[in-house]
Amino acid sequence: MTKKIFVSTFLIILCNLTTAQEKFSHSIGATGFIGTRKASLHAIGVTYSPRFNVLEIGNSSTLSIGTNIGIGYNIDYNFVDDNQITFHIPITIDYNFGLGSGRESSQNNNGGFIGIGYSFEQAGRNINNGIINDVILVKKAMNGPIANVGYRFKIGSELFGIRASYLYGTGDFGGGYLSTLSLQYIFN
Repeated sequence: MTKKIFVSTFLIILCNLTTAQEKFSHSIGATGFIGTRKASLHAIGVTYSPRFNVLEIGNSSTLSIGTNIGIGYNIDYNFVDDNQITFHIPITIDYNFGLGSGRESSQNNNGGFIGIGYSFEQAGRNINNGIINDVILVKKAMNGPIANVGYRFKIGSELFGIRASYLYGTGDFGGGYLSTLSLQYIFN
């Protein structure tokens, strides 16, 4: 009996996964990156956010896996190597609700998401070379757990979203933080 329940539950979940995986969505927009404490970065750039809905939960909510790939130009400090380009590559699992949660949720006026994941970044680290008031910025890889939250809305018939994320740096950037804020156009 337990085996039949397990097999039935597995098949139901598999059917939900199969239909949800067909639902791919993506967005593009402008973003800002701000590093604090050990992570010194003030950059503006663009972000591309593809996601796959892996599980439908009711009529207007989904569980998805995705990324928000960002590339930015550091506007505040000069890196020692003169390459001002930085990147942002998080992998997140998000709970989506309301507008934009799936292709069939366009009847909602607004919606959003909340999620967690892990991110890989390139930020700067201030290093004092022993001379007073002479701090240099060295480009370093940064990674750690990330949390993000977003709000989706319509302007006319077009979908847009605001996304905020917060990365807690580990390793060389233990105690360093990186926040991002994005405004994106959602393709439907």
